[in-house]
Amino acid sequence: MENLDYDSQQRRETFALYGLAMYHAQCFEKSLVIIVSAAYNKEYFKSDFNKREELFSSSFKKTTGQLVSKLKEMVKIPDDFENTLVVAVKKRNWLAHDYFWGNSYSIMTTEGRKKMINELQELSDYFSKMDKRMVNMYQKIFNKIGLTEEVVLNHLSEILKKIKKLYNKSFETDLEDWG
Repeated sequence: MENLDYDSQQRRETFALYGLAMYHAQCFEKSLVIIVSAAYNKEYFKSDFNKREELFSSSFKKTTGQLVSKLKEMVKIPDDFENTLVVAVKKRNWLAHDYFWGNSYSIMTTEGRKKMINELQELSDYFSKMDKRMVNMYQKIFNKIGLTEEVVLNHLSEILKKIKKLYNKSFETDLEDWG
């Protein structure tokens, strides 16, 4: 392992924690996608695979704010939870678009990086908790309709078998094409 001076170690930690915070923010976003695409979408479970894929693709193109707006169209959200989602969207957008600009001086100093490290750890924890909250929401909905973890795992296993079979055939065909 390379020997880094304190400032270099601290910079590395700052950027690593930024990555972790963005990871958790993206997990939160993807949980929102699942809620909007499937959990509260009556059309989802009545649809075939291609339509379900289309619903997910459409939701993946939406911003986090658009996902929250779509969710509000689909279901009545308690005011306190709506406020929580609005705050999460603001934090996510600030983290993704303005964090380093707003901390352009802080990143240059030891004390500034200490502040950023604490702040990024808090953001990472915040988005991790928000993601867990979203996951709990959609798992409860899925369990109510009989889509338990066991059912999902069995379904995924079947999909993986089909994909493996498809790719193995495709790979063999590609090799034959190369002569």
